[in-house]
Amino acid sequence: MTQKPFKQWNFINRWFPNRMTWSRATYTGWLLAQFLLLAAAPYTLINHIASWRGTSVFEAQTAVDTALPFVPWMFIFYASFYAYFPIVFWIGSEQRKRGAAERMNQRLIQATWLVFVLFILLPVEVDLRQQIPEMEGVYASIFSSLHAADTPYNAWPSLHVLQSLLVVLSIQTWLRQDGRLNVPVLLMIWTAWAMLTASTMLVKQHYMFDVVTGVVIGLLMWRSWFKPIFN
Repeated sequence: MTQKPFKQWNFINRWFPNRMTWSRATYTGWLLAQFLLLAAAPYTLINHIASWRGTSVFEAQTAVDTALPFVPWMFIFYASFYAYFPIVFWIGSEQRKRGAAERMNQRLIQATWLVFVLFILLPVEVDLRQQIPEMEGVYASIFSSLHAADTPYNAWPSLHVLQSLLVVLSIQTWLRQDGRLNVPVLLMIWTAWAMLTASTMLVKQHYMFDVVTGVVIGLLMWRSWFKPIFN
């Protein structure tokens, strides 16, 4: 049986009335395109506006941030963040999950918009890049590209941490509902997320304050805003 479209953003129902009949791959791409257009693209704009303003409203750096080493290979886990969204949208594109997937995607976008408000009102500069030593070869190219694309603002809460936490909790909930959640899978999911979270500090992109606020705000959003979607 084909699901009825979830009625929240009416323009989607008007423009894509037959989306519940699409193939799984098409539906996954459609959810991903929504997220890229409405959340990822605005991030880039806000990040460069913050850089242009050059304002930092408070000091978030602690002794822990300066004591943590720079670990260049942790960029692998930092970049793994971008795989979270295709994975969760692929899982959510099963026919019986599509209503929940649309709600989850829309609220993930809206949660990102709320964080954008914090970025605009309370910007903080991450002043850690001077701790990165001179590099050559592949690492030099990787971090040069990263720093050019992502200026050291939009610090707290860390969207890397907050968004990935909401995605992991969504995946965990769907796997539990499907009876596919076991201890090895659980360990794999949360170990990968812990490494991603640590990487935000070990590649000198975020303060510990950014990580902690990302976790706290993410859990509050999950409890009050996301978890009811899956009931």
